[in-house]
Amino acid sequence: MQNQSMQRMLERGDCVDVSACQRTATGDYVLEAFVDGVDYCDAVAEVWIWSIGRTLRPLPAVLADGSRLVLPAGTYLASRSNHLYSSGESETIKCVFLR
Repeated sequence: MQNQSMQRMLERGDCVDVSACQRTATGDYVLEAFVDGVDYCDAVAEVWIWSIGRTLRPLPAVLADGSRLVLPAGTYLASRSNHLYSSGESETIKCVFLR
C-alpha cells in the first residue's frame, strides 16, 4: 500500500476498509454496519470515504453489477465524495459522517 497513513490507521483499527462492500451503479458503497468515531476508506483503491448517509426510507437502487434491489430504511451508504451530506433536511438520507 502506498498510502502509509491509511495503512497505519487500518492496522490500529482506526479505519474501516469498505472495499469488499457491494457498490451501487453510482459508486456508493453499501455498508453492513456503521461505526462512529473511525475513518473509512477503500484500501484497494487507496481512497478515503468523504461522506456516509443512513437511508430514512426504503430506496430502490441499481448495483454496480446491474442488479436491482430496494435498500431498506436504515441502510448506510458511503461515498468518495461529499454528496451524501445535505445542509438542509432530506427526506431520503441523513448524513452521519462527513470527513
